[in-house]
Amino acid sequence: MDYGYKDDEVKLAPFSFGLNAGAARMTKFEWTNQGGAGGTEGEALDITFDINGKEVGARKFPVTKIFDKNNQEITDFSTEDAKKAKEIAFGDFNSWMAAVMKCFVTEEQLKAALARPIKDFKEYVTILKALLPKSFSEIVLDIFMEYQYTIKGDNKMTYLQIPQKTKHGKFICVAVAPQGGEWKEVRMTSPTANDTRAIKYVDGENNTHPFTRTGWYANSNFANQQKEDDSETVTESSANNAASEAGSTWM
Repeated sequence: MDYGYKDDEVKLAPFSFGLNAGAARMTKFEWTNQGGAGGTEGEALDITFDINGKEVGARKFPVTKIFDKNNQEITDFSTEDAKKAKEIAFGDFNSWMAAVMKCFVTEEQLKAALARPIKDFKEYVTILKALLPKSFSEIVLDIFMEYQYTIKGDNKMTYLQIPQKTKHGKFICVAVAPQGGEWKEVRMTSPTANDTRAIKYVDGENNTHPFTRTGWYANSNFANQQKEDDSETVTESSANNAASEAGSTWM
């Protein structure tokens, strides 16, 4: 039907910067061989989160490209710098995956399952999926959302995304119930780079949530939305499209 009723309300994204308490569930964890652009061939791990009723993808690819500190692809793997870059790339990937998996299994279970040699990415995903409890999609999670670091493509602003690395702090955990009231953001007004809790979340009894961020992070683009002069309000669809796009980048 072409003519009819359409709601004229502008819907904001169903999540906000920082802690989204009890807002998420992981609904999908599957290996795919159609992870390329437009569903073309290419293996990936499809992870999907339901965040306040909206699906947000966090697709992860195998580490097949290594980059130096200037973001230039490394082709000569014989140098010490190349070896270090490879270690960092796999470290970033493995720590992100561990953060997600530890919402569902113990660290000991995860280490034991990954202790043997793993021949390829598909086997790696198969091992992890076998660890997940059958009811994994029912487990309520806290999730941290951050802004893209730079404006992408033809966009007019940066949008919220699931963090791509763990280096700036914990971004996911089993939901932590506040003791008295609710979790409230406490942000330093002029933090120094080394302030370890420049952004934190405190409940009614002054307990601090596991999600904290440093002064460097609080002053960075990750914590502050970037906009062009003619940008408009973030809508639900544009924010979530950006979040899905962010999950499709190389590690």
